[in-house]
Amino acid sequence: MSLGNCPETDNVNDSWASSYDTIYYDVKGDLQFYLDQSLRMNGKVLELGCGTGRVTIPLAQAGVDVSGIDVSSSMIQKLRGKCLNLGINLDSHVMDMANMELCGTFDLVIIPFRGFQSLLTFNQQVNCLTSIRNLLGSDGRLILDLFVPQAEMFDQNSKVTYLVKEVTHRQHNMSTLVWHRTTFNPYKQTMATNLTLETVRDEVVLQVKDLRFNLRYLYPKEAQYLFANCGYIVEHLEGGFKKEPFERTSAEMVWTLKAIGENHARF
Repeated sequence: MSLGNCPETDNVNDSWASSYDTIYYDVKGDLQFYLDQSLRMNGKVLELGCGTGRVTIPLAQAGVDVSGIDVSSSMIQKLRGKCLNLGINLDSHVMDMANMELCGTFDLVIIPFRGFQSLLTFNQQVNCLTSIRNLLGSDGRLILDLFVPQAEMFDQNSKVTYLVKEVTHRQHNMSTLVWHRTTFNPYKQTMATNLTLETVRDEVVLQVKDLRFNLRYLYPKEAQYLFANCGYIVEHLEGGFKKEPFERTSAEMVWTLKAIGENHARF
């Protein structure tokens, strides 16, 4: 997940860019899937919400012709710095995924790690899907993943802060505790999450940083209706990145979409 369209200020962007790799260092379960799909398409790939390059850089290292966009200039700046250090030539742009202007077409567009859910309004979602249609080649595909809203998610107490993970920094004998607290708006189907990062050494808290992000959740049939009315057919819906079948108990929705017919949204 990148910042999507969530942060309100440059300061928030800066905080996310400097902390993103620490928080999500262990999110790797989707990398092989997106690499396999990129190699299968054997063409130009565009990642929306590329962040600091969690997916984009491994694709480029594997020889994929990949470009990336992100709404955060700080994220893109960090991505470019990492590419420079690794000797990777990767095309990247600061751009809103709901209003893209890029030259040329792509064989595959991907939106990993709930990036599409950072679009908080129906109009933003439609604009994004329409923009992608304008960028897809004649036999192109769009692949994105969403989480499935489940009862356990809504059982969270919005006044309670939960420990998500502890990240150990062995070199500096420190660790980072990641806490979260989430508030839900069932009418807009949005969730506002506050993350608190505590840097600890010898049980002494050295630094506390607060971050936030917002997402909009979609139910499976709702997502299917949205895609269909924006001119896409569902080629595959899978329940995980190992191509598990999608079932009622699935926690993931991994959609592979193909654009059909004329470019128009019917609502």
